[in-house]
Amino acid sequence: MLRNLIWILFSLKPSYYFRHFILISPLTLYILFHIPLLDKVTHSVINLNYVESVVYISISWLLYPFSRFVYEITVNWLTGGHVLIVNVLLWLFVKLFTMGLCLTFAVVLAPIAWIYLYCYFKFGEGRGDYNCN
Repeated sequence: MLRNLIWILFSLKPSYYFRHFILISPLTLYILFHIPLLDKVTHSVINLNYVESVVYISISWLLYPFSRFVYEITVNWLTGGHVLIVNVLLWLFVKLFTMGLCLTFAVVLAPIAWIYLYCYFKFGEGRGDYNCN
């Protein structure tokens, strides 16, 4: 059981994992710094709804590389590995939009990535291989 958990949690290459941490950090920090922790009326009481938001964003930040992995696997499957040629500004807008969506739904998408990675290592092409894209 412990070996399976290690497969799941450390299956992404460290370079892939940290690259996505670095890419999503500005958006995460922007959101965190714009969440007021004090109540706007009394300016002294910590509002628990805001604390919950900070915890959710922090957990999503930690799970973001796995959710991005699910997104990239899905897009690669849909496009068949083909390269799409588009305008740079359109590509940048779509990239930022998908980063925001992956950050928002990281709590939902990360378990899908874990299931995929487990099946990949247990039954698929990744037998014995502990680092995938």
